[in-house]
Amino acid sequence: MFEWAAVVFGRLGHHLRRQQLRNLTLFIMQFFYLEVEHYDSVSFPTARHQLHAAQHIYDTYVSSSSIFEVNIDQKVRRDILAHMKAASSGGDNNELLKPVFSKAKAAILQLMEGSYVKFAQSPMFVQMKRELGMYFLLSGKHYPHKSI
Repeated sequence: MFEWAAVVFGRLGHHLRRQQLRNLTLFIMQFFYLEVEHYDSVSFPTARHQLHAAQHIYDTYVSSSSIFEVNIDQKVRRDILAHMKAASSGGDNNELLKPVFSKAKAAILQLMEGSYVKFAQSPMFVQMKRELGMYFLLSGKHYPHKSI
């Protein structure tokens, strides 16, 4: 009897760990999507501020060394990096960085499929948006709180 219980609970534990991993992955994708939505809606005071914000998103979600790396195609990842390099050497042109995450955002939205629609209607969405705004306000980052 004990062996049977160990097998059942072992499988259940494996299933729960897989489910937790799926939930964590979805949570990270949702945060990425929210940060990019916010990035797209902000009017940055300078190109340097915009580059700093883009670098934050890249380091947090796109870099292969990030613990929160989102699952996007390598070509999209390279395009983001190329946009950022061009913008960093492009002087004061804010427009170079505006579309930097558009392909990644579309890819993540496609991966999330219907789950984002459900999430956007949940109280957790409102809380995450509010906490994201508070994070930038309290940390001194260059995202204006009022734009969230």
